[in-house]
Amino acid sequence: LLVTNSERYSALNLQRLNTIEFRIFRSTLKYECIMGYLEFCYALVNFCNQAPMDAGYLNTNNFESYLVGSEYTNLRKLIAISRKEII
Repeated sequence: LLVTNSERYSALNLQRLNTIEFRIFRSTLKYECIMGYLEFCYALVNFCNQAPMDAGYLNTNNFESYLVGSEYTNLRKLIAISRKEII
């Protein structure tokens, strides 16, 4: 199955075989943010790989539960900071 998407402003670029390009992050030079962005991608792939085949399992609440106590410290900090900015 080959999914093509020629939209320049799409959140995911699936144009290249065996490659997914995430286009959802702001530009930054802050090391902690860059590492948080990378950890998000890594955590999302790992979360989906271990998820049961139940389609209802893949949601924000379960992803956040997966992150609790995990090795993704920069990602957890980014989430905490973003919630404070929203409030």
